[in-house]
Amino acid sequence: ELKSKPWIEFVHPDDRISTENVKSVIIEGHEVFQYENRFLCRDGSFKWLSWNSHPYPEEKVIIGAARDITEYKNAIEVIRQSENDYRRLINGMVETVWIIDTDGRLLDVNKAAVKLLGYSREELLENGLKGIDAHFQSEEINALAMQMKDDKFQIFETMHRTRNGKLIPVEISSSLIKYRGKQAILSVARDITERINTENRLRLLSRSVEQSPVGILVTNYNGIIEYTNGAFTRMSGYPASEVLGKTPRILKSGKQGDAVYKNMWNTISAGNEWHGELVNKKKYGE
Repeated sequence: ELKSKPWIEFVHPDDRISTENVKSVIIEGHEVFQYENRFLCRDGSFKWLSWNSHPYPEEKVIIGAARDITEYKNAIEVIRQSENDYRRLINGMVETVWIIDTDGRLLDVNKAAVKLLGYSREELLENGLKGIDAHFQSEEINALAMQMKDDKFQIFETMHRTRNGKLIPVEISSSLIKYRGKQAILSVARDITERINTENRLRLLSRSVEQSPVGILVTNYNGIIEYTNGAFTRMSGYPASEVLGKTPRILKSGKQGDAVYKNMWNTISAGNEWHGELVNKKKYGE
């Protein structure tokens, strides 16, 4: 179903322009990019997602890892509307939540922060972020608050250190809020260990596919070619630029009847593996 229409149509209408702009930055700048948008669910609702997208210029693809941050967005809204209800909400969150004043002092933390880091709530409030995040000192926090405007979010990655010295990679999402009548920063830290491991596996897979001696061709569910590797180019004579957006029919040699291709396609479309031999035609007719 996700492949049945353009990806952007699953993005909330109010977020589509900004999402397309981010896509252009990733493609043109060949840089890793973090952003947020609302994404359509099967039941018609939208969830807030935080994306970490990596460009792969050689393959002409972008691989994005998304995390559901709907709870974080709801927490901001609850705090803005009613400070009396926020503690129940943040203590129900699995991510660690920090409320920090603009001078860098910790005002509050949730139960998840206590559990993850191994300190008591009182110890965290007394000691602040000193020793937990070497990059997150009062000067940086103050600068962060000065850069932020209402309803603008800051997303960055850092490392948190637990009481026993273990380092945990985290993604920080921060927003300005009103806390007890004063301006403060609400930060949610998400453990991104698994995401980093997944991205490393994807990078390894991407390199393995590109460097494979076997010709590899990938199509979407409509049969449109979306990727070929270097071995395919050497085997067929077709550079990727000449086959992307086309179908594998360009390789048909006429040595097999249409029934063979129909059987192959029906087998694959049903989610099964097809094994067989074909005589294909190279770019210049061999």
